[in-house]
Amino acid sequence: MSNDPASFNSGVYARDSIISSIGKSATEDSLVKIASLIPEGSVVLDVGCSDGTLGTYLTEFKDCQVDGIDIDPDAIEVVAKTYRSAMIFDLNAQPLSDAFQNASYDFVIFADVLEHLLDPKAPLSDAAKLLRPKGKILISIPNVGYVGLLLELLHGNFTYRDKGI
Repeated sequence: MSNDPASFNSGVYARDSIISSIGKSATEDSLVKIASLIPEGSVVLDVGCSDGTLGTYLTEFKDCQVDGIDIDPDAIEVVAKTYRSAMIFDLNAQPLSDAFQNASYDFVIFADVLEHLLDPKAPLSDAAKLLRPKGKILISIPNVGYVGLLLELLHGNFTYRDKGI
């Protein structure tokens, strides 16, 4: 993969706006906002990493070490190429700390993940055990007030999607 930000595209359903929007205060993209909070050289756990857009950006352009988990085997196959480690993992069935007993992170990221969990409180509490002394958990939750979703709801439709809102 090229180290030129203009050539960044991670595949499955790329959010390449992360590159063009970094540093622009007006952006509303959650991955861009999260990426801007992570300093170079950080050690990161990307929970629900999906296609790896965020972790690949952090690896390629911020020299971070990124581990990722996702319930989707296809996503893990994609991110395994750029992440330090990647594994299929079901947060509804396993405690996060069981899989990462000897790991510690500067950041544990839940980007558009918590709304998919049966009990989001448990993984959040468990993630705290994986943080280094000054580590942080970063969270984003999709905006259900998004006009496309609202129009769908006004027409009596709600289509649950595996990805996106």
